[in-house]
Amino acid sequence: ETTQKIMVLHGDMADPTLGLGEKQFKWLINWASVVFHVGARVNWCQPYEAHHVPNVVGTRNVIRAAMLGRRKALHYVSSIDVWTVTGFINKVDRVYEDESLDPHLNALPYDTGYAASQFVAEQIVRRARASGLPTAIYRPGFIIGHSKSALANEKDYFSRLIMGSIQCGCFPHLPDQFLDYVTVDYVAEAILHIASSRENLGRSYH
Repeated sequence: ETTQKIMVLHGDMADPTLGLGEKQFKWLINWASVVFHVGARVNWCQPYEAHHVPNVVGTRNVIRAAMLGRRKALHYVSSIDVWTVTGFINKVDRVYEDESLDPHLNALPYDTGYAASQFVAEQIVRRARASGLPTAIYRPGFIIGHSKSALANEKDYFSRLIMGSIQCGCFPHLPDQFLDYVTVDYVAEAILHIASSRENLGRSYH
C-alpha cells in the first residue's frame, strides 16, 4: 500500500533545521528530491503576530531546506486569501494566477492576520523563485472534507457553520459572500497532477 511508503518525521518548521537536528536535517536535504510545503496555522480570529512564526518563518525555513543539498523543486500550497479583500477595497472583479500581489497590498490591513501571513509568506516564495528556485504555487479554495468518505475537520469554519446551523435550526443569508469550497481529495489530486510535470514549474495555480 502507498501508506507503507510514508515516513513520519516529527519536527518544527519554526526551527532552521525543521526541528530535526543537524544530522537528520542534512540527511533529509540530500535525500529528498521534491518538497511539498502544506503546513500553516489557520485561524481567522488570531492576529498576524500569532501566524508570523508558523507561516512566515516556517515558510522561510522550508525554502532554505529546498535550496540546500540536493536540487529540489518546491511546491508551495498558498491560499486564495493572499488576495485578501481586494475586491471590496480596490473594486477588482478578478485576479489572475501569475499577476503580482503588490497592487493588492493596500487591502491587507482590512483582512485577517492569517491572510496577511499568507501574503507575506507567498511573497517570500516568489522572491525565492525569482532567484532561481524551481517553484509552483497553489491557491486552493476553501478546503473541506473528503468527497467520498466525508471525513473532515470538525473544528474548522465550514464544519462549525453546518453544525451550528443544524443546532439553531436556521442558516445565514449571505447573498454577497462567495466561498469556493473544494474537497481535500480533489485538491491533493490536482496538486499531484500539476506537480507530475516539470514544465508546470514557475507558475501559480488557482
